[in-house]
Amino acid sequence: MKRVTLKDGYIYKRFLKKELLDPIEIVENRIKIINHFDWSIPGLLNTLIISEENSYIYRQKYCKQQKKQFYEEADFSGLVETLTYFQQIGFVHGDLNKKNIFWTKEGFKILDYEPSLNQLKNGRVQFMITKPYFSKEEVKRGEISFLTDKIAFFYFILRINGGFSNRNLVELSRTFNHQAVIGMCEKDFGQLSYTNILNIALKNL
Repeated sequence: MKRVTLKDGYIYKRFLKKELLDPIEIVENRIKIINHFDWSIPGLLNTLIISEENSYIYRQKYCKQQKKQFYEEADFSGLVETLTYFQQIGFVHGDLNKKNIFWTKEGFKILDYEPSLNQLKNGRVQFMITKPYFSKEEVKRGEISFLTDKIAFFYFILRINGGFSNRNLVELSRTFNHQAVIGMCEKDFGQLSYTNILNIALKNL
């Protein structure tokens, strides 16, 4: 269970260890990666996760969401750099959508680096992902990879620029037919760079 507070410019959350369902070595390695991010990467928000007896305390710098009418290719440069960095260091975010990516005066910032992608939430076991922005096959196999991050990034670009309607979203949530939208199979899509994904998404607007 998360308990969220705002203090001195930071967001604080408490994660009960018993509700983080990935193996402890995976959770601890993920936390180690988060605590040692290269904070010079433009899309990151300074974050620290501290272990206590029965919980982890998550502290992340607070940022305020701003709005633009339309986001151009150059606006995504820092975000692309950050997601490329995630892939290089083996960090899967898992939930790249509008609620976790804010536009700020410094460009896009990514929020919520979950300490475990598999959690007990509101009494239910679930992945920390948002329907339908993930690979259905990955969820069936019980694993979340960079493919889900790339699928979510693609739809994020469409959604914030008005290129994917609520009606489209309802249909995709029913079928999970990403190929019909993206124009290629998931396996091939997963091999693309974030720069290539950005270009494909912008062409779909």
